Amino acid sequence: MQQPLFGPPNDRLLILWHIEEETGQPGFSVVRPTGDWKFGERALTDLNFPLPPTAADLAQLEFEPTDDEMSLDTPGEDEEGGADSAGGASG
Repeated sequence: MQQPLFGPPNDRLLILWHIEEETGQPGFSVVRPTGDWKFGERALTDLNFPLPPTAADLAQLEFEPTDDEMSLDTPGEDEEGGADSAGGASG
């Protein structure tokens, strides 16, 4: 089996499409389902984003990572991995 260029080997990204009723234009979304699900059922996802409608819009798309609403559990000084056992060199 060929290894993927990006992400874990079992990433399971899917591209979904639909036709807008009013305009008749297709729309595409990239999703990544979590857990097991059966065809025809609604799957839980941890990634879901629409693709831009044109190649020009897609070329202008930029990913801007942010840590808003992201919490990191860092060990305190008394816990394993705290300041006393951080290792490394300064200077």
